[in-house]
Amino acid sequence: MKIAFICLGNTCRSQMALGIAKHYYSQLGSFYSAGIKPGNIIEANTIRALENFGIERLTVSPQGINALPEDIEYFVIMDANINLEVANAHIIRLDVKDPFGSDYENYCLVRDQIFRDLAKMFRNITEV
Repeated sequence: MKIAFICLGNTCRSQMALGIAKHYYSQLGSFYSAGIKPGNIIEANTIRALENFGIERLTVSPQGINALPEDIEYFVIMDANINLEVANAHIIRLDVKDPFGSDYENYCLVRDQIFRDLAKMFRNITEV
């Protein structure tokens, strides 16, 4: 199964989802992340929040959706304001508030929400 996590800048939420998915669900498939308007770097608080959760530093840079493989099966949209239409793929929507520019504690709250949302999402899609 190939899953892509999509947010606005690919600097916070989708990177957190990517790290969590690779760490906890690697046996379920391949994971990617991208942004509609990718930023330049992964936010320092994103990296810190993941490292303090036991997830190693991400080695990817922010990228746009055009860099994703063409055979993605699930697009997980992390932002309610993003409208993405794709053919031959499932769309899953998670409404996760963007922590960009906020304090570290907020990044941790977002990370924890993503962890819970992904646990529920993976239970649902593996039961199908």
